[in-house]
Amino acid sequence: MTGSAVRRRLIFLVGLTLIAFLMVFQPIRLVRGEAESVLQDSFTYDLRKPVVEPGDDRAQRLEERRNELLRKLREANPADPEWIDAVVVLSAPTQLRVDTVILPGLKAKEQSEQYGALILQTLKKEFPGVTELEPEHEADEESGEEPAATFWLFNVYRPIPHINLGLDLRGGLHLVLQCLPSTTFPFETDEDHLLLPEMSADEFETAAAELQQELKNELLTAFQQRGVAVPRRLAVNVMSKMDMEVSTVTETREEAEAQEQVVRNYLEERFPTISMGDAERLLLERDTAEKVKNIIERRINALGVAESTIEIQGGDRLIVEIPGTKTAERVERIVDSRALLEFRLVPEHYKLDETQGFARGERRIWRDGDATSGPIVSEKTVMGEATREALGRDLKPKTIVVPDYESPGSWAVRFELKNERKQAFHAMTRKAVGQHLAIMLDGKVQMAPVIKSALPGGGVITGKFSDQEAKELALLLNAGALPVPIEIVENRTISATLGADSINKSARAGIIGFVVVLAFMILWYRVPGAIANVALAIYMLLVLAVYSFIGAVLTLPGIAGFILSIGMAVDANIIIFERLKEELATAKTMRSAVEAGFNRAWTAILDANVTTLIVAAVLYYFGTGPIRGFAVVLGIGVSCSLFTAITATRWMIIVATTSKLGGIAGLFRTGLGSSGETSA
Repeated sequence: MTGSAVRRRLIFLVGLTLIAFLMVFQPIRLVRGEAESVLQDSFTYDLRKPVVEPGDDRAQRLEERRNELLRKLREANPADPEWIDAVVVLSAPTQLRVDTVILPGLKAKEQSEQYGALILQTLKKEFPGVTELEPEHEADEESGEEPAATFWLFNVYRPIPHINLGLDLRGGLHLVLQCLPSTTFPFETDEDHLLLPEMSADEFETAAAELQQELKNELLTAFQQRGVAVPRRLAVNVMSKMDMEVSTVTETREEAEAQEQVVRNYLEERFPTISMGDAERLLLERDTAEKVKNIIERRINALGVAESTIEIQGGDRLIVEIPGTKTAERVERIVDSRALLEFRLVPEHYKLDETQGFARGERRIWRDGDATSGPIVSEKTVMGEATREALGRDLKPKTIVVPDYESPGSWAVRFELKNERKQAFHAMTRKAVGQHLAIMLDGKVQMAPVIKSALPGGGVITGKFSDQEAKELALLLNAGALPVPIEIVENRTISATLGADSINKSARAGIIGFVVVLAFMILWYRVPGAIANVALAIYMLLVLAVYSFIGAVLTLPGIAGFILSIGMAVDANIIIFERLKEELATAKTMRSAVEAGFNRAWTAILDANVTTLIVAAVLYYFGTGPIRGFAVVLGIGVSCSLFTAITATRWMIIVATTSKLGGIAGLFRTGLGSSGETSA
């Protein structure tokens, strides 16, 4: 190997080490490249006068006014026109909220104050009496790292390892989700043969709960008496005095059909006029668990929760781990919702009686014919005859939260259909002017507005939602509906105290072991040992860089795998140096001994590392959770150790042997003594 070739390889090694250092510690970051970590502040103002005056076209004029204010605010800071994220006209006609974006490269606190002053100054030009209400700072404390210095478009930070820590080290939320293949049987009676007699709404709830438990016990007995497998779960839901549902957890279509016969026969005997509608079967397919996993991932990612892991266990369970989360209840609610959205066009002869509202266990009062005097019809009947015009999967993933102008203090959700569905939806609403369009979520009617004009492929869902409820609904619709219901069968919130203790002890053990290894290598192997220590440091940087690049989550078993791989990296160097000692004992020149030593050691190193990689692959394939993490870390470590032992160590030893040190053979021999013996 020529001197120029050695220099090129050393330059490559130095460059690779520098890149690994920058990836692991991220001390230098581009200001404009940190969109994923932007901070957001919300400023709320009382304008002292309405944004627009009341009128028939108020909603349209509000949208135009909002866009106008957004444009003026952005123009107020020409150096950064994207500093305003959104302008929201609140339900109170005189209140306005302005959301700003602060890049982490800037001093967050100072920049927030400057933005607030600039907004107030701009608004005063049109609203002289404007005052700022209590600000809502939504910046995440964990992402508020301040730079040590700023140079042009770059920020310089203190070098801190950026490695994702797992649930056992940071604490967080651990959920086990069970997919529930289910079948739902809807039943309905007529007004002359009610499930329960006439009573008040409060009395209805109590009576319905008692009837549900009674029917459940009798159905379980009926399954046993008729020789049909008892379902894993059975639920009876009496929704009104005329409607009920029976749901079972069903593994196969054959089981669902057998259960249907038992349920139908029993209820027809118990309630002579009852009739069953179309059963809804949601069975497990080969890819059902994978679909559930993808939807859950989208929901959690939309919450802004980073470093979550979701794994399929068996064919019908998922393990969800979210390190460091402080929003456990919200995550559980988001994960557990099925979020099946339906748009159903109600037949023209059914009218909603808005004068009576809720009564006698009915969610709404529907009448056949006249909206005030026609015969009452159950909501289940109405929705059963309503035609399904669109589903949640027909929506663009751009659902947003907007103020509900018809209900002050409430929020609504604005949706837009996909382009291929807009034309059909527009045509349907044009023909159905005057009819009700029911919007259902998970089988419950959220609203049933009258279509007043053709809708151009979109609309607004209202329901007196709070701000958080509206945001969660928008999130669910954007992520999509689950193909089957799920149940949280295990829910654990893990404290980070044990994790912090584990990290400290692991770090202490790792540092002590690393120092002992460094000292041993120098004392026993001299110059090659010092070179091996440098190669070991390069190896550790490369491994951590790979973790950072692939977004690996480091768990306690992963740390064990990392430390084990460090030992294996040293082991490869030891094999090489022992071979080098043997070659030097045959009176070879230093250059020849180095080449022969590496060539003879290569086979043993390759065999040892390949067998370890095989073990890591087996652990990853058959293991779950932390075991897989251990296997991944071990595999990455072994792969990187092969590179550093065969390339980095070799290149540096060649440089050392071609220098003045190469003439002192004793510096390349094993032992604690010193030698001034030279070799040609």
